[in-house]
Amino acid sequence: MRNEVASNDAGGGCVGIELRQVWHVDADHRYAVAVDRPCPATMIALRTHAGTGTCTLRGARLDLNAGSLLVVPHAHIRSYRCRGRRWHFHWLAFHAERSMPLATHRQLAIAPTPEERAQLDGCMRLLRTDHPSAGPAASAAAGALLHRWLLEWETAGTAGAANRLVDRARAIMHERLDQAPPLYQIAAELGVSERHLRTLFRRSCGMAPKAVQNAIRLDHARHLLALGAFNITDIARQLGYASPFHFSRAFKRSEGCCPSVWAGRLHSVTGPDRV
Repeated sequence: MRNEVASNDAGGGCVGIELRQVWHVDADHRYAVAVDRPCPATMIALRTHAGTGTCTLRGARLDLNAGSLLVVPHAHIRSYRCRGRRWHFHWLAFHAERSMPLATHRQLAIAPTPEERAQLDGCMRLLRTDHPSAGPAASAAAGALLHRWLLEWETAGTAGAANRLVDRARAIMHERLDQAPPLYQIAAELGVSERHLRTLFRRSCGMAPKAVQNAIRLDHARHLLALGAFNITDIARQLGYASPFHFSRAFKRSEGCCPSVWAGRLHSVTGPDRV
């Protein structure tokens, strides 16, 4: 006889995603793509299996090594290419119901598992299947992978405790979008000094806490704009901006255009399809 149970006592569920495309690319040194049609509402998870690639983002360039993961808005990608003789990777394009808890704009070292590539290829097969349940099943499988990567990143080695602390701080930022709590308040709730938390953010995310908080707010702003159900005043209020003007100014500084123009540019997903 067997009678056992596993419980989610800590609470919390998955961030819901809608998987739009999966690309599986094994490229040589000739591979190079310039992004000329950014997709504002789309997030990209780029998982490198072997070799090295270079991804140029808005204001940064990252060399992506084997075993790395990059999560970034598609609109922030300028180009990507094979850096050496080979670059083997999966590219997942998805829409998220809210900001992902993974650190964005930074190469995350996450140990691969033997079944990972099979799971990613399974997502591709599901997206090619003409059945009403295939798309939701592919999205659920991709969401499970993203959360497994998050777990690995949070608990890896000696950096695990620091990553968990930063993740708790990010969770507070997510939960109180309308308040935009200052860092000293978040640090006090976590029982650490503001200076220590600021240092942990830079080590874990490669960004200052304020920049991370702004990115979270603007990620949610893009999601609300993509829904098309909220005006600028509503969004500014939901995200804790002092006025619609302050929201529009922050959005334009990030995206290069005002929110209404950005919303009008939404179009279909594009991926790593050119050499």
